[in-house]
This record gives sequence, structure tokens and C-alpha cells, in this order.
Amino acid sequence: MRALVAVGFVAAMAALVSLGMWQLERGREKAEITAALAARGAEPAVRIGAGRLDPAEYEYRLAIATGTWRVEDQVLIDNQVRNGRPGYRVITPLAIAGGDMHVLVDRGWVPWGASRDALPATPAPAGEVTVEGMLKQPAADFYTLEKEKPAAGSAVWQNLDIAHYRDLKEFALQDLVLLMSPESAGGGFARELPAYDDDWVERHRAYALQWFGLAAVLLIIVSVLTVRALLGRKQGRRSQ
Repeated sequence: MRALVAVGFVAAMAALVSLGMWQLERGREKAEITAALAARGAEPAVRIGAGRLDPAEYEYRLAIATGTWRVEDQVLIDNQVRNGRPGYRVITPLAIAGGDMHVLVDRGWVPWGASRDALPATPAPAGEVTVEGMLKQPAADFYTLEKEKPAAGSAVWQNLDIAHYRDLKEFALQDLVLLMSPESAGGGFARELPAYDDDWVERHRAYALQWFGLAAVLLIIVSVLTVRALLGRKQGRRSQ
């Protein structure tokens, strides 16, 4: 019994400390993102052209793209919540003027339709438009319950898998997504650029302190119980 308790204590301590360390690591990663965003956000907006942009150099850069919408190749990213309401992110490719390069544009959020079978209207202006926003690399690793990846004709996706999207299309595509800014015209919906601020970083440090605090409390409780048990044994031997 004592061996099981000891194993449980060690496992619980290891889990709590690991969670705290993970939160610290996440905070460190987000601090690096915040620093990169501050540096790159101060640079002039890059114009997206025919050349492929390196994510390592251009992620978080402000950007401008001129072209025409390809609504027929649009996808809606499901289960996106805004102000407590479920909806979709509208991801539409923009054919860049003067070449065959395209960039996926996150045009913002729309609520679910009247039913899950009725998709919301997501119109886009015809003709040439100019879109402004921030470049962002989509997540390569994400959790999904999908047994199969979306087919070519699927209008609704659970996640934006840009590598899979590229496999389904026959046109050149940037590795970065353009997050449409609230000020940009050209057919956007409810949207705002991500807020990478100090609170975004400090939140993880606060979580880490909570996990480390729980580990300390557990250690104190076990130490007190152990001391009481040892004292009880000593008193029992004296009374014999």
C-alpha cells in the first residue's frame, strides 16, 4: 500500500512540474513571437507578388496583395467561436495580379447558418481588389477527429491544412496566409488581427506558477503526513 502511495506521489509531482515547465516554455515561445512581431510590424508592408515568400523571414509582416478572388476554391474552417457564438473562418484564395501565384486570405468570421446544412453567404467582390493584412503561417500540427482529410469538393474543413490544400489545387500558392486587417476593404467579415502583447505571454507564466504551487502544496501535505506517521510509530514503540 505504501509503495502505491509513493508511486502515486512521484507521478503526481512529475505531472505537476512537467505542466509548469511546459507553460514556461510556451511563455518563452510567445515572448519570441511578440518580439518578432514588434520588429517586423515596424517594417513597411511587403507587396505579395509572383515570388514565394519565406515564412521564416516574412511571418508577422504587414503585407498588401492585389488580385482577384477565387471563390470557387474557398473553404470554411468550422467550429470557430467569436463572442460566444459558433461560426466559420472564411479562407479564400486571391489570384495575384500579373502572374500565377496565389495567397490564401483569412477574410474573417461568419456565424453558422440557420442549420448545419445551410452554409452562410460569403460573397466576394468581383474584379480586382487590394487587400491588406498580416502574414501568418498556419499550424502544421493540430488536433483533429477527422478520419480522412477533406476531399477536393469539401466546402467545410475542420482545420486549415495548407499542405493538403496545395495538393488539391493546381495553382501556385504562398506558404503564408494573409490575415485581413479590420481596416482593409475588399470583402472581409468580422475580424481583428491577433493581439500578441505582454498579457499574452504573462498568462502562461501565471499558469506555470499555479502548477508549481500545486506541486508545493502536495509536497507539504505529504511531508506533514509522513512526519505524523513517523511520530505515531515512535510513540507506539515507546508505549509497548
